[in-house]
Amino acid sequence: MFLLVSLLGSMGIYAQQVYTPSNVKADANIEQLLKLHTAASRNRTVAGYRVQINQETNRDLVRGEKVLLLQQYPNLKTYEVYQSPYFKVRAGDFTNRLAAFKLYSDLKPMFKRCIIVPDRVLSDL
Repeated sequence: MFLLVSLLGSMGIYAQQVYTPSNVKADANIEQLLKLHTAASRNRTVAGYRVQINQETNRDLVRGEKVLLLQQYPNLKTYEVYQSPYFKVRAGDFTNRLAAFKLYSDLKPMFKRCIIVPDRVLSDL
């Protein structure tokens, strides 16, 4: 019993060591890791909207419409989505429906089947 009490008592002494910033050596790579982490966090997704141009079971038709879209809007981010059995082309990264509506109204005369759809979009943190 005495041995058990003395063992537990000595463990408590060691468990109460406090490490303050003055006795922690900083590694030179920590700053670089923090920068990488910050850059990676900028590519997170949030709930938002995209404009879906078309959905078809034929992948070639969908890719053809994507080519037409990129000819008219070369800087627009486009995404190909496969949700069985449909291939879909979506465009934009909008955090609110009103912003997506602007692109939708521009595209509607050219792509009759386009609609605004909820999606996970890239965030601009």
